[in-house]
Amino acid sequence: MCKFDSHVSFLYKGADRLHIIAGKLKGKKIQSQSSGLRPTTSIARASLFNIIGEEIEDKIFVDAFSGTGAMGLEAYSRGAKEVWLIEKNPQAVRMIQENVKHLEANARVIRRDVFDFLQSVTEKPFDYIFFSPPFDTIHWHLLMRAIETSNVIPKDAMIIIQHPKVIGLETMILKKMDERRYGFNKLSFFYKGE
Repeated sequence: MCKFDSHVSFLYKGADRLHIIAGKLKGKKIQSQSSGLRPTTSIARASLFNIIGEEIEDKIFVDAFSGTGAMGLEAYSRGAKEVWLIEKNPQAVRMIQENVKHLEANARVIRRDVFDFLQSVTEKPFDYIFFSPPFDTIHWHLLMRAIETSNVIPKDAMIIIQHPKVIGLETMILKKMDERRYGFNKLSFFYKGE
């Protein structure tokens, strides 16, 4: 097992307003009481799923650095058949488990370091993997190398990375499909390809 320590750094002040924005669970609240979490905003979630559209239906969606589980639970609400919520922080994992139970979502909560997960093996492939790491502590070049060298990410899976717009994600291996800006952040879309 990996070492479990907090990767979170500042208090999310909108915890009472976090909810599912569309789909079968629209309007349902997502618990977000763990101090230090920076949940993906509803603007970012809406932007991502406006781009993906109905392609999410009956797919497997992985929410890496899951935090509150908001992105993965949004994917489930919009039709993903299964979501995997990866988080190493024990308090956040407990909160995610409560959210999954409350929403009756088809979700696997995986208490694991994302870098360890990327070097592992899964029993079935997934279709989407979303990364929203802690912006103030992540080493972006190390994350990109881990994604590039990961055998767990299928070649046809869409890789989505939320990052500050001032950060350029450098890669010689991944194929960038799209990039969208909103506020101070970007969503970058990649495939591993052949």
